[in-house]
Amino acid sequence: MKKEMKFLGLMLMTVLVLGACAEYDYFNRVLKRTSQNTPQDQTETPTDAPDGAADPNLDYFTVTNSWTQPTDLGAIAKPEIIFVVDTSGSMGDELDAIKDSLTGWVNQLTSQNVNDFCLGVIRANTNSSQRGALLAGSHGKKCICTYGDNEVSHATAVTEFSQTLDAALGSSGGQEKEAGIYSAHQAFTNASKLEQNQEAGCFRDDATAVMFLVSDENDSGYSPDNGSNVFDNTFFLGNENFSTSYNDPYYQGQDHEADVRRDYYTDGVKYAADGVTPDAGGKYFNNLTHETLIDEMLLYNGDLPTWGTALGYLPGDLPAASSQAGPFWGGIQYAEEFEAEFVNMKDITEDNQAAFQSKMNAMADELVQQLSYYDTFTLSDTICDVDQDDSYSDESITVKVNGSTVNPSNYSIISSGRKVRFVSNYSWASGATVEVTYLRCE
Repeated sequence: MKKEMKFLGLMLMTVLVLGACAEYDYFNRVLKRTSQNTPQDQTETPTDAPDGAADPNLDYFTVTNSWTQPTDLGAIAKPEIIFVVDTSGSMGDELDAIKDSLTGWVNQLTSQNVNDFCLGVIRANTNSSQRGALLAGSHGKKCICTYGDNEVSHATAVTEFSQTLDAALGSSGGQEKEAGIYSAHQAFTNASKLEQNQEAGCFRDDATAVMFLVSDENDSGYSPDNGSNVFDNTFFLGNENFSTSYNDPYYQGQDHEADVRRDYYTDGVKYAADGVTPDAGGKYFNNLTHETLIDEMLLYNGDLPTWGTALGYLPGDLPAASSQAGPFWGGIQYAEEFEAEFVNMKDITEDNQAAFQSKMNAMADELVQQLSYYDTFTLSDTICDVDQDDSYSDESITVKVNGSTVNPSNYSIISSGRKVRFVSNYSWASGATVEVTYLRCE
């Protein structure tokens, strides 16, 4: 992800950091969601005002902050892995296959030092009582954790999580059951749902929230036009258009969920092509997308690693038409934004559980890698806005990893000049050193 977070209104709590040590290094504590990954070392040298400075009378300083990445896999964040599940009637085979893969998937995590984790299910539902809310299985638990209060063994976690997926299968179908992005969005932004989920034992401060979107067709927020409901689809289809042909990569699926998209993913107003000017003859524009959901996750997780992916079907590689499967528009883009491997479920329709297991295990490996290294670094000071244009993307900074300068395409300046975030798929090495050099001013 190479963009600056859009939601910056919520400030992270300030924590006490002794000396210049980042919190993961101090007494071996793991960084919390509300903590900051502050520098382990810093230097500062006075310097002249740079050319083009809007205020040359300020005092300017060259600052270098440095960090060292951990040396152990899975060492910096406990994951809360939430499956946001399409509960429509066609999902039985897919959820059964996920259940059958869980033992191997958990073994893949624990073999790489990810022993402490939580599991939960949120239904991809717009229903007011279900959206954003963790689901309890027959065991009565909404959050299944292998550490802390009410911890269970890894084997018990698999059994109980399978029972939770069974409870999801008990839900009826319908177009309001396929709004995964909306339901996940509610989990982060609906205060009552967040409190409810925290009381259940998840969304805790010592873990990073990981969302997996699961569906056998498009997310409702990415549905095709229907009658007077006409949408702008360029943000995920570009210049392509939906097709009604099952063999077409842009196949639209069997369901028309335009009302759900209009009511829950847009502001209900049609706009001209600029997306700004109201126009009764125009189109609806999404204000809730995979990108805004990821922004909410980033803000919620703070400096902890943030990652997710999706399980579904890909355009141009669909199973037989009788399966009712369609491309997982919304989920595909969600995985792409994280630069994660999308888990193609086509093997399930071909009764190839071994191939699907392999993909689930590969996804576990990717999750471990994402949990093993920091990708967000909180600077000791705010980068100077030299030209005072209220933008930090144009400020000159130098980022080095193990002494080599990093291409700016691999990181972005976020949080109004106070943090540097690397792209999700940056290839880290154990114990890598990170240096960020920038100007501050006062």
